[in-house]
Amino acid sequence: LWSIARSLAKYGDVFEEVVVHDDMEVHRLKPLKPETMSIVLDEWGRYDSEYPYEQRSQDSGSRVARFRDWQVIHFRLRRERESEYGVNGSILYSIRKVYKQLAMMEDGMVIARLTRAPQRYAYMVDVDGIDPGGPTLEYLQEVKETMKKRRMIDPRTGRMDLEYNPLSMEEDLFIGTRQGSNADVKVLQGASNLSAIKDVEYFQNKIFSGIKVPKAYLGFERDVNAKATLTQQDVQFARSVRRIQVALVEGLRKLFDFVLSVRGYTASEIEYSITLPVTSMVDELRKWQVENTKLKVATTLRKELNVSLHWILRHLLEFTEEDIEEIIATLEDEDS
Repeated sequence: LWSIARSLAKYGDVFEEVVVHDDMEVHRLKPLKPETMSIVLDEWGRYDSEYPYEQRSQDSGSRVARFRDWQVIHFRLRRERESEYGVNGSILYSIRKVYKQLAMMEDGMVIARLTRAPQRYAYMVDVDGIDPGGPTLEYLQEVKETMKKRRMIDPRTGRMDLEYNPLSMEEDLFIGTRQGSNADVKVLQGASNLSAIKDVEYFQNKIFSGIKVPKAYLGFERDVNAKATLTQQDVQFARSVRRIQVALVEGLRKLFDFVLSVRGYTASEIEYSITLPVTSMVDELRKWQVENTKLKVATTLRKELNVSLHWILRHLLEFTEEDIEEIIATLEDEDS
């Protein structure tokens, strides 16, 4: 179920084939690639009564297999009711472009730190008495090779090798000087603005707003005051997770109804519930706080205004008629 939930959040669609053996029992669920699956609808937008699901080849587009309704469990997250698929309801659907932008910016930031951060040296070499042009460049090249060699990994052998590497961003500079300018070595500082990453943080915040996960959960929240609002963020996150749980329960109910049917039961006549773990104790606690407040109001109405018990149980506490009859009968029973 964890794997199904993860794929559901990523793609918005999960297709699982129900594998049934000769004993008419469900033995496993076989995952089907969402990009190969399609839904077959009639002219009124209803699922095809015979084969509502088709699988097509990604290369040729030709049909590979057809499935009856009971053979496929379709888990999906939908934002638009008219959508046949859950793609647009995927948690990651809205941040695809932002993710690509952030990935490129992070790569650029790493390259900048590797190429612009190191200090470099400018060697002022005395070339007085050497002809300008080619001879000067050759002399500077000899000085450079004598004073500095780069350690390189030979791609053919994979071993460390000392060989010359063409001048790059992190190489030192060799500059020829003439009469009146003494030879010298100067330090060239690396880039000083490498700590400015506000643009990267901006796109990172857009990522977090899209995936609905509080930054404090992943240790990215540096603002101490922001941690005080984590309770509210926790509730919002729990609601996003509950949306995925609702989609899971819908698919599981279809699976369980099929299992009951092949075992000789009428699924519509059997009441059962599917409960998934509580995602947020804060959200659960709020629900019980509301119930506790209702009970206090019910006590006040009963004692001070003498409102009938039946009205309180029905309209305020929202019990069913059967539960109300059972509660009142228990209260009236002297032996209870």
